[in-house]
Parts: sequence; C-alpha cells; structure tokens
Amino acid sequence: MNYANEVLKTLQKKFNIDIPIIEAVSPLRLMPKPCDEEGAEPKNPLNCLLVHTAQRMFDALAVVVWKTTVYVLLLAVGRGPGVRLPGHAGRWRWERYVIREGALKILASFDRGEPFEEGTSIIFESPTFAHTRATKRKLGKKYRATESGKLAHKTSQARRTLKHAKAAMKKLPPSANPSARAQARAHIKKLETEFAKASRKQEEVAGSLGKRISKAPTFDLTTRNGAQGKYHFVRQDQRPGT
Repeated sequence: MNYANEVLKTLQKKFNIDIPIIEAVSPLRLMPKPCDEEGAEPKNPLNCLLVHTAQRMFDALAVVVWKTTVYVLLLAVGRGPGVRLPGHAGRWRWERYVIREGALKILASFDRGEPFEEGTSIIFESPTFAHTRATKRKLGKKYRATESGKLAHKTSQARRTLKHAKAAMKKLPPSANPSARAQARAHIKKLETEFAKASRKQEEVAGSLGKRISKAPTFDLTTRNGAQGKYHFVRQDQRPGT
C-alpha cells in the first residue's frame, strides 16, 4: 500500500466512515498566503499549510499530497457520491486531482524555502481518462503480469522494506542495547544488498528489451504535505530585480 492510500485509510478510520473517492471534473486552484502558515504542521494532512489554504478557499477538511496525485476532502456539490461525517453538515467525498510537472516544481521549491511570490496559484488538474484510478489499476495489473513488471514490483518492495528498516533504526533510543543496534545495521546491510541486486536485474531485463528505466525527476516532490515546511513568501515588489 502506498503512502497516499495509507493516509486515506487512516483518515477514514478517524472519521469512522468509508468516504468515497471520485475523479475531479474541474481543476482546483490554490493560492497560499502567509496567513495559511500560522499553526500549520508539516506532514499533517489535516493541518498542513495546503490544508489551511484549501480550508480558507473551499472549506476543505483535509488534503493528501503525494507526488503526482492530490486528494482533497470537499463538500459534495450536485450529484455524485458523498457521505455525512459526524459533526459536519452536508455530504463529503475525496476528490482526486493530478499534479502536472509545472505545479510539481512550484510545490517542491515552495516547500524547500525558495521565494514564493504572494498571489501565485498552484493548480491541481482533473485527471484525463488515462490517469484515472480505474485506468491506472487496469494498466498496472497488466504490467505486473509481465517479467518487467514483476521485477519492478520486486525492486519496489525491496526499496520500501529498506526504507522502513532505516526508519526503525533511527527510532532506536540512545539507551538501546548495542547488540540491537548491531543487528539493525546488519539487517540494513542485507536489505541494501537485496535492493541493489533487484535493481541490477531490473536494469538488465529492461536493457535486453531496449527500454530505459524511468528515473524520478530531480524536483520529485518528497514533501508529502510539507515535509520540510520552509516557506518564504515574498511580495511582488520584493522580487529580485524589482
């Protein structure tokens, strides 16, 4: 299960109700302001800066940001699925948007503290047919049945397992038994070897098929609802050269 699905499941448990997910039919334009930063908690899909922006502009309850996809918990308007949440009037649903490359660059640089001019909009687009959840699941199922897909899945699993092991290592208290730390390091080393082996095999197969393994872009959004949260708003008259 990926990060976005984990967060959605957690939030649905919080509200104690199964909230439907629909594909957005029109773009969502967010315009962050300095006031949205007040009280914002990085990584919190219920209280990050973008949540504050969406609440101020659209009365949203939550925003889940994940690489090229965004889920926004909005009040249902007109026809379509929706549920009533305890303590909240109206019918609510997750609306799913996609982040195009331009918006992804803006989000990543904004979160990392590069100057962000007040009045700038971040636009989340409605998915095309090829980018809907149903289409992606269908294509993903076909791909995972191929040799390349099986190897890609194995590499992804190895990467995820290694990531979790490193995270667990960091959480060990200073008073942890030295043998426990040694075991954790040995386990991480073993997982690194397995991940490297899986990656090489995947590249070999891709090369034999005349394909290249796509690499994550350098501006890849690792923010996940503001992992760094180093926001730097500037007014138009404060831009360099003005």
